[in-house]
Amino acid sequence: MDDLTDFGQLQDLLASILSSNEVSFSELVGQLQAGDFQGMKDSLEQLLLGWLKGGELLHLSDYAGVLLLVLLFALLRAVGQAFDNRSVTAFSGVVIQLLMIVQLAALFRGFLAETKQYLEHIISFAGALFPVLAVAAAAGGETVTAAGIYASAISISSLVSRVCLYILLPGISIYLVISLLDSIMPEALLSGLSGLLKKGMSLLMKLSFASVSGLQVIQMMVLPKADSVRRQTLLKTASMIPGAGGLADTAATVLWESSSLLKGSIGAAGMFCILLICLLPVVRIALVSALYHVMSAVALPAADKNVSRCLSGFAESLEYLVKVTCLCAVILLLMIAMAVR
Repeated sequence: MDDLTDFGQLQDLLASILSSNEVSFSELVGQLQAGDFQGMKDSLEQLLLGWLKGGELLHLSDYAGVLLLVLLFALLRAVGQAFDNRSVTAFSGVVIQLLMIVQLAALFRGFLAETKQYLEHIISFAGALFPVLAVAAAAGGETVTAAGIYASAISISSLVSRVCLYILLPGISIYLVISLLDSIMPEALLSGLSGLLKKGMSLLMKLSFASVSGLQVIQMMVLPKADSVRRQTLLKTASMIPGAGGLADTAATVLWESSSLLKGSIGAAGMFCILLICLLPVVRIALVSALYHVMSAVALPAADKNVSRCLSGFAESLEYLVKVTCLCAVILLLMIAMAVR
């Protein structure tokens, strides 16, 4: 049982992802086994305070440059209207919109790289966690479930990686390009194409979640039953041993229950760590998206409808980055929950 509590690889991976040693995986598992949830609360508070002090939740560069362009556009528009010179307004609008598109594209490239990095972190941490869960399940006599956990972890992690990293993220980039191009046109000529792309990405995310959850539910309906039959057979066989049957039955029951508790504690600690990993990008990008939605609403009367559409398209693209991160995290959390049911 001591070998199962050696989480050196998981701890090193978690420390490198969070850039902090404040969260100890082994301590979390021990506290959960004892029914103490205070450690999870303390770890969360320490990380949030560290992010707030370091200014990692919101950077001024995420919106200050674009806000200045919106204000400049509104100022030039007011000047053009005051002197009844529409050419000034039209020319300045085109120039500022082009500068805004360049600025937004550069910002989105950074957010896209950040999202991709955190998705890889979540998948790699889950890939290191599932073998530990499989070993804990095998130690508790659930050999069939352990094999199922390991096999499904490999296949589903690969599926999630391919769908999120190689289909959805490029699709979001294409959607942003279409939205930005559509914003500089007199009419929304590409709105149909952008709407079709949004529906396609939403459908793909729903299908991915439905297929993974359905597969996990079916798998967990069968595998635990097979282990239960096998375990009951072993217990009854051990109880038939003359003189030592009762002792063997009790020892096996204690061992299996202890392993089940350890497996549940490892799974709960793993779920908490996955939530910590995806918390920063989700909160940060969601805040920036909300700010750009506010800027879009303000820019509509103050600047121009094309500027507002440009900002709105960028904010919606950030929303999809948040949705993809949440999709990946929820699928992995569902896998862990099914494995430690």
